[in-house]
Amino acid sequence: MWLSFCACMACAVLFLVVPGYLVTRGLRADRYVSLMVSPMVGVSLYGVLSIILGMKGMTCSWQTLALPVALGGALLCAVGRMGARGPAAALSVSDELRERIGPHGARLSTIAAALVIALLTGAGLTFFVFVNSLVTPDAFVQTYDNAWHLTHIADFMGTGNYSSFEGGFYPSAWHGIAAMAGSAAHASVPIAENATNAAFTAVVYPLSCVMLLATLFPESRRRVLIGAAFCMSIAYFPWRIMLYGPMFPNMAAFVVMPSVVALFVRMARNASGLVQRLLPSLLFVMGGLALILLQPNAIFSCGVFLAPFCLSECRRRVSKARGAKAGIIAELLLLVLFVAVWLLLVYSPHLQAVVWYERGAGDNVIGSIKWTLALSFVIRRLHYLIGTFVIIAAIALLWDDERRWLTLSYLLAATLFVVADGVPGTMKNIIAGFWYADRWRLACMVCVFAVPLIATGADLVLWLVTWPLCRRQRRAEGEGDGAAKAGRIAGPLAHAVTVVLVAIMLAYNYYPFDFVVWAYRVYAFDTVRHNFVTSYDVEQYEWASLTSDEMAFLEKVSKTVPEGEVILNQPFDGSVFAYSIYGIDVYYRQYGMGLQEGDKELREQVDDIMRDKDLQQRTGELGIRYLMQLDQGNGKHGVNPKGSFADLGYLKEEWEGINAVRDDTPGFMVVLSEGDMRLYRIDAVA
Repeated sequence: MWLSFCACMACAVLFLVVPGYLVTRGLRADRYVSLMVSPMVGVSLYGVLSIILGMKGMTCSWQTLALPVALGGALLCAVGRMGARGPAAALSVSDELRERIGPHGARLSTIAAALVIALLTGAGLTFFVFVNSLVTPDAFVQTYDNAWHLTHIADFMGTGNYSSFEGGFYPSAWHGIAAMAGSAAHASVPIAENATNAAFTAVVYPLSCVMLLATLFPESRRRVLIGAAFCMSIAYFPWRIMLYGPMFPNMAAFVVMPSVVALFVRMARNASGLVQRLLPSLLFVMGGLALILLQPNAIFSCGVFLAPFCLSECRRRVSKARGAKAGIIAELLLLVLFVAVWLLLVYSPHLQAVVWYERGAGDNVIGSIKWTLALSFVIRRLHYLIGTFVIIAAIALLWDDERRWLTLSYLLAATLFVVADGVPGTMKNIIAGFWYADRWRLACMVCVFAVPLIATGADLVLWLVTWPLCRRQRRAEGEGDGAAKAGRIAGPLAHAVTVVLVAIMLAYNYYPFDFVVWAYRVYAFDTVRHNFVTSYDVEQYEWASLTSDEMAFLEKVSKTVPEGEVILNQPFDGSVFAYSIYGIDVYYRQYGMGLQEGDKELREQVDDIMRDKDLQQRTGELGIRYLMQLDQGNGKHGVNPKGSFADLGYLKEEWEGINAVRDDTPGFMVVLSEGDMRLYRIDAVA
């Protein structure tokens, strides 16, 4: 099974990187930019193409999505090569980042080294935090939302319709990637889900972070390298959000978001020719499409990050053309416009269900500020070191006119989290409603916005430590041979000290060493890993509705019931996962979602089917020939009180007919029986 997982993850990485890379390279971006934005480009093109194919009634698969995009990209590359010999890149990293690192012109450029560091960090953390926590590669967390995700992937793999507009709009780009990878690797739905998540965390997020760092700090080689090492140093994101809900599509959207933000910054600041302006604009639009098709609330997160940047750029440009006073007035007018647009969207009829979603506060304001400063959020485990880096950077950047907006962006995002976490009432919805006033989602946004500040703070601390050595090197350059020799030693020594200190800082941040005083140990990653273990292990998960015994029973059911026969079920007993995990054609594949009025009698009166001719006819029309129970009993919920059962959203009266069937109920014949688990054949249906 682990071989299947590895194959599936490899497919997911290939689909996320290669086609998008070819397209972006063909559009004349350099190889580094093309690599860093390739997942964003691939997701957007797959999403749009799947919608078009769905409208035409055509089947989606990795062959009909990834291959056309890859071939189109290859064609663009070929045309570009034919049109000009070695054309200049229209979008590239800075010359400083292209310089070689290390003594004697080492082989790697700064940007290449940053990518290697970030990818190694992403792969290592993905293995130790996530993959190594899985009991088996097909383990899955038994939550309300995950029943939907697994079923959606299974539907995609079964029907070939990946469209986000099937039966109304629902952002399904993440599900489409999982379906593509699962189909290509012939993997099960849970393996496809886990492998896709691993691909996003191990590859996409590191690439996206380096793209943002290279854009914000094009002249600071060391800051980009340090940022690459610290890009995944916050335990909350992307890990903890994978257990709340879980909100996998939202995680994927936030993972892609740094690339989208970076493209907007490049688009706004690029003062060169038309092509140089056009390409980042085109890629930014594609990034916006990717976010909409993954999870639209990431669009609002980009707006929060970029609003201070837009204000800063507006003031800078107007001041340059009209004077400082005019620049300040223009900035204030733009701020008023932003607030007006925000309020218009808050009260927009189309967003009412999202903005005014009822959600209580998780803490008080003081507590929320404390956990935000320590970057622990709802984990309640302090990140001492990187929290300090963020504070140092936030203060230091206030003296950097070009990047002061980074501090304001972070403070704005942190304020939104504090409001969502610590302020009850209407104000919470007005300020944080675009994210369902959900502190879990907003914490993700703060984590992403913190990465540039962590890089800045760590760089400043390391500069302070190595400053004497660097100063010695500079002085030696203007002195005699002996001093020059000492200077040559000082430079490499400063680099070595930096590397060692970074390694020590990361080790301290990731692992709670026994020799560290207990009060200052960092348990954040240890806690998240423990959460993964207890959530994905069915024997340890407190709210599991599907036990290992029930899984074994479902496997027998899958071998007993002929293919194509529909089984009536009550999904809250764990059978909600029967379709996505075992391919059993159960009638209800969600936790009470999408119940039809025409099914009311079926759910509430099926136990009386022998005396109800209309119900017999309705059951026959639906192709239902079997009924399954996994927690038969007579508890307060109408099921076995000692069984495994999910009661979130459950109403006993909606399932009374299914729950009431027993071995002696007329019209039902026992096919399989183990403990409180039953499979009946409905003999009353012709």
